[in-house]
Amino acid sequence: MSDWLAAADERPAIAAEAALTLPDSIRASGPQVPGLGWYVPLTRLCALTDRVADLPLMAVNSSPVSPGPWTVAFKGGSEAGVLNMTVQLRDAAGHRTCVAVNSNSDSAPDTAQATAALRTVIHHLVQQ
Repeated sequence: MSDWLAAADERPAIAAEAALTLPDSIRASGPQVPGLGWYVPLTRLCALTDRVADLPLMAVNSSPVSPGPWTVAFKGGSEAGVLNMTVQLRDAAGHRTCVAVNSNSDSAPDTAQATAALRTVIHHLVQQ
């Protein structure tokens, strides 16, 4: 892992070599390592979601959000210490709204709390 963090130009070769032998599950499921992972601002996640929201795969998992008055596109992800839920909502008039929740922690993220926060924001959007 330190090789990856220190490398820039060598990362493709390091990734190719690592793909030949997967680490054991204990090493692969450790806590979040600062500097290693995806660091994408929520605004960028929403912009990317906007570009793919109409693809069929984005409707496979409707997220912890009931569609209700919206068409829902969802992308979530997690790893030890990290949780993300990005939801794009499109109303009947075609207006799109994106809501994203991200949690980064040294311990396991509280999925229930993050889901509640996401649902609360969307509930307030529906009330407008």
